[in-house]
Amino acid sequence: MVLLICDICQEEYEVEKFLFEVACGHGFCETCTNEIKNRPKCPLCRKLRSKLPPHRVYFTPADALVEHQAQSLSNGLSMVNLESSARNIHNLGTRMSKVMGDSEVSTKLVSAVKDVEERIQYFSLELQRERDEKSAMQRKIDLWYPRVNLVEAMERKAKCLEAKVRELKQENASLQTTNNQARLLQDDQRKLRDIIYDQEEIITTKDREIAQLKMHKGEGEKQIKLLKKKLKALSKSHPPRGDPNDTLLIQRSNTSPS
Repeated sequence: MVLLICDICQEEYEVEKFLFEVACGHGFCETCTNEIKNRPKCPLCRKLRSKLPPHRVYFTPADALVEHQAQSLSNGLSMVNLESSARNIHNLGTRMSKVMGDSEVSTKLVSAVKDVEERIQYFSLELQRERDEKSAMQRKIDLWYPRVNLVEAMERKAKCLEAKVRELKQENASLQTTNNQARLLQDDQRKLRDIIYDQEEIITTKDREIAQLKMHKGEGEKQIKLLKKKLKALSKSHPPRGDPNDTLLIQRSNTSPS
């Protein structure tokens, strides 16, 4: 049975459990391959991965040398980052203790460990920087909360005002209808006033005509009375002779129009 070490998790698996990248040839266990399937580059060599899926490799190797195990450990150490799981780091430590007997291997591992320590220090600085940025961002968020609450309150007020505006528009439309009706009534009233004015003018004219007729009638009555007086005076100054009916003829002739 051929066992291989996964450079990511540092676990030993049968070769059949490994999947190898088409572009660079590096292989990892099935679990780690699934975990990195969305990464665009190989986590070991940083080469762009192929669009073709990873495949299995079948071979008959000789016994693995300690140097090869050390190289695998060095590869695993080079991939340690903030996303590395505690299990992977624990497996690295366990495998390092197995190969520390060889001085050359130890030297390589010490060099790899120093490199990891430097990267861990860099990661620590980056982590602190991220924390500082997060704290600064949180302070900004805390400062913005009152403004956000104010904006939300203003939005609620704006919605209330919009509802009020809609109500006012409806009321305005109703008032406009009432106003139009009032204008029509005013027009009708104006027409009626014009008709009444015309009728009053006619009545005034008729009153003047009646007054003139009354005046003419009064004058006519005065003239009739005057003529009657004259006739009466004439009848007294000229007593009747002969047939009394002759007096009537004289009166009729005097009262007849000339």
